[in-house]
Formats: sequence, structure tokens, C-alpha cells
Amino acid sequence: MSKFAAAGKELMKGNIGNAIKIAAINTKSVESELIQPSRYRNGSFFFGVNGADKAFIWGNFNSSLVAYQQCPVVSSIINKKASCIINGVTKVVDENNQEATTTQAIALRKLLKKPNPIQSGKQFKAQQSVYKQIYGYCPVLVIKPVGFENDFSKWKLWNLPPWMILAQTNTNLFYESDAKPFTSILLTYMGHSVYLNTDSVFFIKENQISTGTYMYNGNTNNVSLHLPDSRLFAIEKPINNLISSLNSRGSLTQERGPQWLLTNDSADNPEQGLFPIDSDAKEELHKDFLQYGIMSGQRKAIITDAKLKLQTVGFNVQELQLLEGELQDAKIICDQLNYPPYLMGLVDAKFDNQDIAERNLYTNAIIPDCDSDDEQLGALLGLESLGLKITTDFTHLPALQEDDVKRATAKLILNQALKIEFEAGLITHNQWLESLGRPGIGADGDIRASDLKKTDVPLASIIGVGGVESLVNVLTSAGLSDEARSNTIQILFGIDANTASLMTAGNNSTQDNSNSNG
Repeated sequence: MSKFAAAGKELMKGNIGNAIKIAAINTKSVESELIQPSRYRNGSFFFGVNGADKAFIWGNFNSSLVAYQQCPVVSSIINKKASCIINGVTKVVDENNQEATTTQAIALRKLLKKPNPIQSGKQFKAQQSVYKQIYGYCPVLVIKPVGFENDFSKWKLWNLPPWMILAQTNTNLFYESDAKPFTSILLTYMGHSVYLNTDSVFFIKENQISTGTYMYNGNTNNVSLHLPDSRLFAIEKPINNLISSLNSRGSLTQERGPQWLLTNDSADNPEQGLFPIDSDAKEELHKDFLQYGIMSGQRKAIITDAKLKLQTVGFNVQELQLLEGELQDAKIICDQLNYPPYLMGLVDAKFDNQDIAERNLYTNAIIPDCDSDDEQLGALLGLESLGLKITTDFTHLPALQEDDVKRATAKLILNQALKIEFEAGLITHNQWLESLGRPGIGADGDIRASDLKKTDVPLASIIGVGGVESLVNVLTSAGLSDEARSNTIQILFGIDANTASLMTAGNNSTQDNSNSNG
């Protein structure tokens, strides 16, 4: 132990005289160390490491991966959204949204369930979602064996980690019809590099635009409109704030040191004063300082029998308002990543409904994203020419059941209103169907209830099954005269008097004969 460290220990015990004597033995003149920011701590005395007080700085597109790895709020939101996405049921349907049963549809369904030898369909889709949220896109390699270009059962789909891809952007004008997005795509994995066929690599993209914030050929000064920006680019500062705040809280917990300082309070000690110490002695005192703190096993105060004065060390941590700042930054990140803050535990006094928060997540983020992904995947697989589509169904989720009930109720009310309009002659049968989102029935449906007297269209096709049953009930009901029956069907069904007379003639006698024969 150096003499200055020994002197320091004596000082902490309150033995100021002994400390000075120990430090004075065979001591050469020691100049006081002047703090010069230009050379202290490699020039980062005021500005942190390398002169920059930043825990996270966006440098290029790979910075988004650093944000995901170091900011727990970012990684938590991205992972939670990926889990929500695989809650959906992937379907292969035809152009009428009915389950497709063709040979190609069956093969495609198997491919989506097992896209490659090491992943299930859900694992593939979750990985794709994570990559896409981090980078703004996910490269997908489609492998088609020679001779099986139209056989989905022999295909393989692989999500390529974006950080392993270096794509050379085509310098031709982006709007030229024959311009390919990239002239080459280089994949580097485990020290091995290989150029991929650009026609076999497709990019599933976020619904973002490219502002040219980074490039894929190593030149960050150029602009590419082929791949979107990462959503994380715009929230560099909140991400930096969160990482810095969490680091600060950890540092406060582990390295806070003693909470009080006990100094000599002896007024009659003529040798009391300060003395310079060298860097080795400083290091020894720093090590002793680490014994103090608020963690288990650390000392909380200096105890001695000397006459000492108690002084508070440090500052009020609450004045930093770290937690308040973290909450605000987390809310900004939630907003940018389209995730309800309530589901992150960021409770708002004005909002306290788990069901609504989950429903908003699916309706405003998950379902639109899945619709976009399914559309892009269908395009790269060439499904339009096969009359097929990929859809993801979430209607089975409890969070969305209430919406289904509301939609069914609204549809019932709309149908009843349309029925009244049709019977009043305000709309045609086809307009009724189209208002319900259904196709019309051709020329036979271009009539109103008031047109029944002028048309040769069978009455049954106009009034439907329920109307026919009602008409039969009127014609066969007991206790009505022919005149009463005729008047009733004229009023209710708009049938002309002559036709009504023919339909009702002899009903009473038929009814009476049947009764007498019974």
C-alpha cells in the first residue's frame, strides 16, 4: 500500500495529524493536478466516452439491430407484436374468399405450414415480423428446384437476416419499366459470402417510405427508394434516453458510494489541512470508496471514534426524474411502433380498459400489417394467376368477438331497414343486395315492389322464401272469406285485383270440403 493510501485511511479515521505525517515522510514536492478537459479521460470529461454523451447513435441501417438489442422497450414491443401476428390462422382461399381445394392450393397450404426444414409456419412468420419491424423489411429467399417451378410442394422459403445482406442498388431511374431494384445481392454467413440470384430474393416491406437515410451498397450519400426506412430511425433520441436512464439507474445502485462523509471537527489541530496525492493513491482510495453503497454487503456510512462532523454526500436522485422521463420516452416509442401504451403498463388515468387496448392493437396494427404481408407474399408466389389468395383470420380471438357481435347486429338492423325501403318501392331488389355487400341477381333484380304489377318476374323470386310462406299462410288460413283473402294479399304483396281474385277463388269451399271430409 502506498504511503498516500495509508494517509487516506488515517484521514477517513479522523486522524488528520497522522495522515499528514505519513504523507510527509520522504515526500518530494507534488504539484496539484489541474483538470484539463482537453486531455482528461481522453477528452470526454464533459461529454462522455469519445466526447459524445450518447448511449445510442443512429449510424446506419444496422443501428436498428443495436436498438432492438439494447433497449428493452423496443425489443418488448417488437416481440409482443410478433406473438400477436402468429395468433392468426393462415388460410388459402379462392377469389370468392372460400377455402380453395385445388391441388396447387393444397400444396401451398403445406408450404406455409412448413416453409423450410428447420422452421414451422408460425416460427417463420414470427421471425419475418421481427426482422421487418427492426429494419423496415425482411428479405425472403425462394428456392425452386429445376423442373418444379410450378410445384409448391418442392419449394422452400427462407427469411434472410437483413444484416447479412449487402444489396447493390440499380443506378437506373427507378421508374423505368425494365429497371430491377438491385443489380446484385451478396449474402455473408459465418465468414462465407455468396451472390444470390436477384430474381429469387424478395423483400416483404413495412408500410413505410424511404428517405434515403441509409444505403445498401455502402454509400450512405445516395438515395434508394426500393426499401423503406426502419421505424426506429425516427425515435433515436427516446431510445438513447431510455438506454442512458437505465444505465444511470444501474450505476446509481452499484456505485453510489457512502451516503455520508464524516470529517475531523477538531478546531485545535494545527496540522489540519489538505495535501496532494498521486494517481496511485487516488486509485487506492477509489477502491476503498467502492465498499460503500446501497447494495447488499456494501457499507452505508463511515464509523469512527474520532471527533467528526457529518456531511451528506451526493444528491437527491429524485431530482433527476429518471422514471418520469423513461415513461415519456416509452410512450413515444409505443406510438411510433403502433402499440397501445396501456399494454406496456403505461397506465393513463383517462384510459383503463384491457379489452379495448387489445382490440385497438389488432384492428389498427396487427390486422393491417398481416393484410399487407399476405398481399406481398401472394405477389411473390404468383398467386393471382392461380386464382388464389393468402389471408390471415383473427375473428376467433376473444378481443375481437365483441366487434363481430356489433357487426352482426348492425347488419340485421340494416337488412330490416332495406326491407322496409324495398316494400315501399324506394329501392330495387338488386340495390337491397348490393347494400348488404352481396352481388345482384341480374335483370330479374332490377325491380321494385311497386313494379310487381308490371313485370313477368315470378313473385316467389321477389318476395323470397319468407314472403312465400306468408302468402301461403294467408291463402290457407281458416275463417277468412275470399274477398278478405284477396284484399289482404293485394295490400301486403302488391298483387293486382284480378290475380288476387284468381288466387283466392274457391279457397273457402276447399277449406269447407276438406273439413267435412275430415
